[in-house]
Amino acid sequence: MHNNQYNKVLFYSQFHDVDELAISIMVNNFSNCSVSTDLDEICLALNTLHSKVLLISCEQLKHSIYLYDQLLTKLNDHQLLNHKIVFLVQKKEEAKAHAAYLSGMADDYLVSKPIFEKHRLISIVRHLFVELGEVQYATFSAYQPQDKLVGYNRKKQAANAFNKMMLQISDQVIALKQGRLFGERVAGERNGEDTSRG
Repeated sequence: MHNNQYNKVLFYSQFHDVDELAISIMVNNFSNCSVSTDLDEICLALNTLHSKVLLISCEQLKHSIYLYDQLLTKLNDHQLLNHKIVFLVQKKEEAKAHAAYLSGMADDYLVSKPIFEKHRLISIVRHLFVELGEVQYATFSAYQPQDKLVGYNRKKQAANAFNKMMLQISDQVIALKQGRLFGERVAGERNGEDTSRG
């Protein structure tokens, strides 16, 4: 594993031969994916300021959950919340994995032994990067429909307009706060108060 802070996707695989296809999919679609069987290396890579997506694949789901719990005890407070976790499971454990997802123990899961949907793993990881606010780290080819989709484009434009409006509101709130603090300081100086303390 090339262990450095720029590895955004971390893949813990207990058996590389079993996860060969999943590993190939990740490495070929994400330019910053590292694969390892060393928990300490994974922990060191997670303990940075950069957000990560972590994939864990063990023989059984309970082993993956236990390993992830061990990992959490080693993380600093920032990284407890600055990553997403995906469990890769066998088909027979799909119901258990779904229960783990619903309970909040996992951010997502995938039946990868065998993999039925090759592109789903890419979609899961990209979606989690979106949730982390770092979709720029996912390299993918966007789907371009041949026909112009009017409704979809309206939805996209509305989302962009909403995001722009929220940024403007945020800027205005910051400006108001700064103006109020500046006004309080000026008023304090006029009244002869020492505003350098407190």
